[in-house]
Amino acid sequence: MTTQEKHTNGEENFFKKLEVPHPKSKEAIWEELSKKLPGETTLKKETSVIPMQSFRLAAAAAAVLLVGVSLFFGLYTRTIDCNKGEHLAYTLPDGSEVTLNAASSISYHPFWWFMNREVGLEGEAFFEVNKGSTFTVTSAMGSTQVLGTSFNISTWHNRYEVYCATGKVKVIAHITREEVTLSPTQFVRINGGMNLLKDKEAIQVLAWKKKKFHFTARPLSEVFDEMERQYNIVIELKAAEQAEQTYTGHFNYSSNPEEALNLICAPFGFTFVKQATGSYLVSQN
Repeated sequence: MTTQEKHTNGEENFFKKLEVPHPKSKEAIWEELSKKLPGETTLKKETSVIPMQSFRLAAAAAAVLLVGVSLFFGLYTRTIDCNKGEHLAYTLPDGSEVTLNAASSISYHPFWWFMNREVGLEGEAFFEVNKGSTFTVTSAMGSTQVLGTSFNISTWHNRYEVYCATGKVKVIAHITREEVTLSPTQFVRINGGMNLLKDKEAIQVLAWKKKKFHFTARPLSEVFDEMERQYNIVIELKAAEQAEQTYTGHFNYSSNPEEALNLICAPFGFTFVKQATGSYLVSQN
């Protein structure tokens, strides 16, 4: 027998002498202990995991909600329409005033306004802008930027026309990317290219605000378009060549559109008839 075997046998005999007799088996003791301990330990582990999962879900839901609210604020648009035969004054959230000509509309983002003062325009309007961050008016052909000033913009007949009444305005052509800064009485027209007219009488541009017609060598097609907007009527020309003739005249709006039609038709020897549909047919004698 080796020395290692002797030590091993001696240790086994020693520990056998130290064993204390117990009336229950090892299996029975383990079963009793397992009933008391494992259940509590498992519950504690579970309760430590569930709150963390709930927190993550809540955080994710809050993030989704925040993104949704931001998108709503950024995309929600308020549109103000002015019908034919009407003029409309409207105050923007910062107190800036807009006067809309007939058959015109503006749109803007009310919840995003103080982050970005931007207005979309279709038709014609006069703006009186309060000082503050950059104020931008956009249309299909161009945009106008100001800080605090007053100006008129018209988008009729595939043209973009801007008249500066006070202060300064910067006008940008969307297609050519040309830019120009206007001072009071200056006027620019974008029609393909940019055409700057240094001086323009306010009465010619702003006549509509005073309920006046002011036409200088304007094609009859544009003259009758303006009458249709202001009176909410339909005017038909019997001959296409009538539309190309130009008209010059200045007069106040009349409550009766037929009085205005007489003033325009008489110099050309035209007559008009109100049809059953309510429209006016203009023809040459």
